[in-house]
Amino acid sequence: MSSNSIKNKCVLVILIVGLLLSAVSIAQNSRIAYTVKSSDGLPSDVVFQTQTNDKGFLLVATQRGLSQYDGYRFFSSPVVLSNVGSLAISNGTAVFNDAKLGLCSIRNIFDKPAVIAPTNYYDSNPNNDHYENIYIDGENRIWCNDFNNVKYFTANHSDSGSFVINEHNKSIYKFVSFLEPEKGLLWMASSTGLYSWRKNNLSLSLHPDNNINKGNYTAVTIINRELIALATADGRLIIYNILTSSLQH
Repeated sequence: MSSNSIKNKCVLVILIVGLLLSAVSIAQNSRIAYTVKSSDGLPSDVVFQTQTNDKGFLLVATQRGLSQYDGYRFFSSPVVLSNVGSLAISNGTAVFNDAKLGLCSIRNIFDKPAVIAPTNYYDSNPNNDHYENIYIDGENRIWCNDFNNVKYFTANHSDSGSFVINEHNKSIYKFVSFLEPEKGLLWMASSTGLYSWRKNNLSLSLHPDNNINKGNYTAVTIINRELIALATADGRLIIYNILTSSLQH
C-alpha cells in the first residue's frame, strides 16, 4: 500500500472521529423549546410562576391551582384549585399563596396543604388577603408583601412580623423583590426604595446608602459574593459592590 493511500485513510479516520465528536457535542448542548397548555394537562393556560423542587420536578403556579411536571406529564393538586399567585420552594417544601386558602405549604402535590396564614375576606383590611412575591430566607422565615407592608411568617407559627413600606398605597405591589446578602440580613427592593432588615434589631429601614436607597425598583438579585444587581422601573441596571459599599461602573 502506498504512503499516499495510508495518509489518505488516516485523514479520513480523523475527519470521521472529528465529525462524531462534534455531533455528540451538539447533541449534548441542544435545547428543545415547546409550549404547554391546558390541553397538555396544565390546570390553566395562565401561569404565574414556576419553581423546581429537590426531586427535580417542576411546580407550576396557575390561575386554577398548583401542578407538578415530572418531565413526561402534569399532576395537579386535588385540593389547591384556586388562583396561586406566588410560589417559593425551600428544603423540599413549597410555600404558595392560594387565593382561597391563604399562605400555605405542601411537600407532596397530592397532600392537603398546611395553612400558615389564612385569607380573611370578612374584615375591612385587604392586606389579610394578600401574600405576594414569596421569598424564604436562610432561617426559613417566609417573606411576602401586601398593599402596604412587607411581612414574614414561620411555618410553625412561632414568629411573624409586618413593616409598612407605603401606608397609603391602594394597588397591590407586583414588584417587591427580596434578597439575603448574608444570614440575618434581608434587602427588599420596591417602588418606594431599597429597604434592609436585620435579625438582631427586628426593624425595617431604608438602606443606609443614599446612592441606592431611593430608587423605583422592580427586582434585585445576587451576581456573586461581591456584586448585587438592581433593576429599575425606567429600565436601568445598577450594579452595587456590597464589600466596598459602592456603585460598580
